[in-house]
Order: sequence, then C-alpha cells, then structure tokens
Amino acid sequence: MKKTILIIFFGIIAAVIAVLALLPRDTGVALEFVVLNYFFPMYETKDLVNVESPDHQYVATGYHVFGGATVHDSTIVVVHAQGQSYTDRTNEPVLIADNIKKFNLIWSKNRLLVVECSLDNTYSKKSIWKDVTVQYVEK
Repeated sequence: MKKTILIIFFGIIAAVIAVLALLPRDTGVALEFVVLNYFFPMYETKDLVNVESPDHQYVATGYHVFGGATVHDSTIVVVHAQGQSYTDRTNEPVLIADNIKKFNLIWSKNRLLVVECSLDNTYSKKSIWKDVTVQYVEK
C-alpha cells in the first residue's frame, strides 16, 4: 500500500515537472502562478474586483487568494479582454504579491492601468500587458 502511494505521488510530481518543462522560457509566465492555480485548487478567493477600461476593451481583475496552511496568501491582478475570463490561461497576471493588503484598480486612460497597492513581498510585477501600460503606486 505504501509503495503504491509513493509511486502515485512521484508520478504526479513527474507529470507536473514535465508540463513545466514544456513551457517556453520567454513567455514570462510566473511558474508559481501556473502550479498554484492550475495543478492545485485555490483554497479561497475573496475581494474580487473587476474594472473596465474607459473604452470597454479590457477588464482589470484583482483578488486575494487565501491559501491555507500550505500556500501563501496572495494579491493577484490580471488584465484580460472584455468577455474573457480572468482565469483563462492565456492571461498571465500583471501582479502577484505575497500579501493580502488593500488594492485599487484605476484606468486613467484607455491603455493605462494604475494599480494602487502594497508592493511588499512582490513576486511578479509587469509594467506592460499587450498594449496596456501598468503603473504601480505604493499604497
């Protein structure tokens, strides 16, 4: 029984490593985000905010993930096309921070998103997503 459990456990780990090895290295995908959100379930998502750009082309989605005992609590911001889900794998986050402090998302122009947040323990912070510029203001 123990041997079977170990074989299954190491098989799952090998499969995860194989999938990660297939990801192109120049995509800028935060591997932690991929692993946490696609191979393991989110434990609890709270404070979900969707803010449309002034021209209604894009949506900025911000939320907190409470990971429980094994995963960091995080603030995540994703920009995506209107009508597309923020969970779509083609939309990588513009911000991943290992904190759950308050944040604000403001479109100051059609292609300029201002993220007001704490930048403590920032794991990934991008200033450009497609044709959108992202500015960060320490809150």
